[in-house]
Amino acid sequence: KFTMLQYANVIPSGGDKVYGALWAINRETLYRLDITEGYPELYDRKTVPIIFQGKRLEAEIYTMTPSTRDWLANSIPTKHYVKKVYRGYTNAGIPLQQLVKALEGVK
Repeated sequence: KFTMLQYANVIPSGGDKVYGALWAINRETLYRLDITEGYPELYDRKTVPIIFQGKRLEAEIYTMTPSTRDWLANSIPTKHYVKKVYRGYTNAGIPLQQLVKALEGVK
């Protein structure tokens, strides 16, 4: 069976805000999400400070490991994947500017 792997990433870029969705989950769900995200081989999980409803909190995010970034360095996302990310942003109410900006560098 062939499974197409699809990847998004958060890349630090000098103070730019990153918008996303926030969920409260239990440890079992986090464990399942780790498996889905390929932690720790494809993605690493990090605790980062966030602002939610004016309050500073900590949240877990997944970022590509260096080897995953190297592996995908010259790849471009499929139209299907971009549509999937677009639907996720729209359904979660995430501003589309960061998706548009990310796609500007795609050839």
